Amino acid sequence: MLRKIRYIIVFTVSLLVLIINGHSQELKLKRTDVDATRSSFVTATYIFGIDVVVDSLKRSNGVTFELHYTKADSVILSGTQIIGFGPNATSIVIPIIDTLAQSGVIFVGVLSGDTIGVHGYDNPSVIHLEFAVSPSCRNVSDLIFRFENAQAVVNTDSGGKIVNIKSSPVTYKVHGFIDVWPGDADGNGITDIKDVSKIGLYLGFGSFLKPVRSFKRHSASTNWFGQSVLGWDSLDVTFADCDGNGDITVTDMLIIALNFNKTHNIAQKESSAAQSLEEYHVIAPPGSISVPIYVNPSEEFIGATATIDLTSLPDDAKFIGFTKSDIFEGKSFIFGKISEVEKTAQLVVGAAGQGLTSKDCSILAYAVIEPGKHSSTFQPILREAMGMTSSGFLFPMEQALSVNEENGTHESQIIIRQNMVYLKISDMFHNSAEISIFDISGNLITKFNSMNSISEINLLSAEQLCSGTYFVQISDKSISELVKFVINR
Repeated sequence: MLRKIRYIIVFTVSLLVLIINGHSQELKLKRTDVDATRSSFVTATYIFGIDVVVDSLKRSNGVTFELHYTKADSVILSGTQIIGFGPNATSIVIPIIDTLAQSGVIFVGVLSGDTIGVHGYDNPSVIHLEFAVSPSCRNVSDLIFRFENAQAVVNTDSGGKIVNIKSSPVTYKVHGFIDVWPGDADGNGITDIKDVSKIGLYLGFGSFLKPVRSFKRHSASTNWFGQSVLGWDSLDVTFADCDGNGDITVTDMLIIALNFNKTHNIAQKESSAAQSLEEYHVIAPPGSISVPIYVNPSEEFIGATATIDLTSLPDDAKFIGFTKSDIFEGKSFIFGKISEVEKTAQLVVGAAGQGLTSKDCSILAYAVIEPGKHSSTFQPILREAMGMTSSGFLFPMEQALSVNEENGTHESQIIIRQNMVYLKISDMFHNSAEISIFDISGNLITKFNSMNSISEINLLSAEQLCSGTYFVQISDKSISELVKFVINR
């Protein structure tokens, strides 16, 4: 019986201790310069602010503590402000730096100025501290804060007393300066096909994505050497900005083609980070059609980007994606992304090696379309296209006027005579050809079949057309041409 009573007493005391500890006072740090999603790190060259607050503290007239921190050689206390304990509050703040240990301690005491017996303050915010992070602060290093000798003066019904305040260390990661190698979008030491997926993952990050901060590289170059830049708020995204303009766009993928297979020995990340990303791949479903996208480049190029206008896509048709053409010699990569809001599709193609294209009109890629039951023909129209040469020069590309896939010649011609539009069709079309006429937005105007025995075809009256640019597509089973003409009134 006595043993049972002792057991109950021990259990009750233990339970009371757990309850008291569970509701005991705790000193905490609260970031004030950023939102909660970015409160786990600080950034070199920036000032960050913290409020020292106390949880579960009732009827307090003052708080004292020592705040110890690391990296005192590059993290400097730059300002303090009392934020709690009323208008009569006073404080003492004494910072001391140990230059050998590169550590610092701030001795802080804040009192309300009220006498014992008044109610005091509940859960007070004690003081605001600001720190400046120098440019030399090493990237991804740890900045650690910890409290010692934390106490509070509290009022009780019988007077006042001093209570100890518990705390836990707080660690912030430092975002410092990073060496980015243009094209190594995952920072693993090599530019390869997985870097395309990495850029695709982060498309849209940058200066237009607020409040997340991004940073441009000073004197950015596409040449293969390490270029210093401040780590972005999303640190992993920093490597994907291959051209250094502070935004992740499809143009960054062209740098991969420029520096493909190049390596460096200063890998910033494990290569496994990119291996989980899937390469862009489109499987054409049964019944789909592959529509060629023609370009007429002025230079040989190793990569290209294009924005395809989808506004003319019939309502019952579906844009599936892009597939490769044979525009590059050897291996190549392709990436596509659809914007439902803007009704566009972004396309990137590049040589995975040293393969160059010719200056002749070529098929950049194929747009895969799943037509509906009542869909008319869809002709891809380029809003804009850019190519990159092997020296890193960017140049604009135009949509091709016409293309012979076999030899690159432009043989079919448009003739406007006596207010009629005629097509002088190439004799390379040995069988009947399908002829389609589109406006600049890709809308089908008319479509019909013609036998090749007729060398000059009356397409339509020019009176039917408004001023503008038009395209005539001639195709059979193996060959396709696209011819542009302009109506001026």
